[in-house]
Amino acid sequence: MRLFLAIDLPMKIKRKLYNASEMLDGEVRRVRKENLHITLHFFGEKTKKEMRIINQIIENVSFKPFKVSIEGIGFFPSEKFVRVIWAGIGEGKKELQKLHESILSSLQIKEKERFVPHITLARANRFVPSLKEFKETYKTAFFGSFVVKEFLLVESHLGKGGARYEILVSYQGRDPAKPSF
Repeated sequence: MRLFLAIDLPMKIKRKLYNASEMLDGEVRRVRKENLHITLHFFGEKTKKEMRIINQIIENVSFKPFKVSIEGIGFFPSEKFVRVIWAGIGEGKKELQKLHESILSSLQIKEKERFVPHITLARANRFVPSLKEFKETYKTAFFGSFVVKEFLLVESHLGKGGARYEILVSYQGRDPAKPSF
């Protein structure tokens, strides 16, 4: 099972992001509209037994719902050598980082790279001529905001038409100070 933790986006925001990435169509591998999300952690291949253990631990992670705004675009690893084109997080970045740290801490995982909350829009493996125009058009764009009330354990099924995601478990936000009975 290829697993990751994610925050899903409202369809209105997915549409705006997907429409923006149309400017790059044909030059990059765009993420399908229904697959746009914020990744909290990628586990990779896990067995069903490992998935059950992960689920049991993560069920105890609590967080207070918080607002996130999606704004601007960026590139990994750099603007000169683009492999990933992404939309950024404005408001809610610290809360996403805190949730990410809480999840990894509960799983006793040490992250190798710094967590940068983002939404992957496309992947590139060569020079992208329209990237400069795309950057100028969307570098400060506001794509919308929403309240994060849950995060998801997702299984990724790879196929010829691209990845298909299956939600396995939803973890609801709740105030850690208030017991849930």
